[in-house]
Amino acid sequence: MATLARREARILPGFSLSMGITLLFLCLIVLLPLTGLFWQLAQLGPGDYLRVMGSERVLAALAEAKSRTGKGRPVVILLRTDMGQGVDFMMGTHKWHGVAPNDEQAARALEQLEETLGDY
Repeated sequence: MATLARREARILPGFSLSMGITLLFLCLIVLLPLTGLFWQLAQLGPGDYLRVMGSERVLAALAEAKSRTGKGRPVVILLRTDMGQGVDFMMGTHKWHGVAPNDEQAARALEQLEETLGDY
């Protein structure tokens, strides 16, 4: 009569399954948003990226964060954005989120943004 080989008991039963689920959620929760961030950054040209990352405000925020590291508490940099910043009829309202302005409104908005003055 054949005897069945007895498997050795594992310290963590089901570890291989739980590791697979952990890696799946790691990908979904961490890696996919990071990919989206890098995708957005890739849409900036190298000059634009360096201009943004080398601005005084960004460098000051990074220096402040660096000075606070190593003190046993986590450090995070939060960015506050204002919808419609720089355009008088778009600032402070959610009305324009996901809605394209008509040609007249777009022209008015572009006239108010210093980044686009004379570009359109």
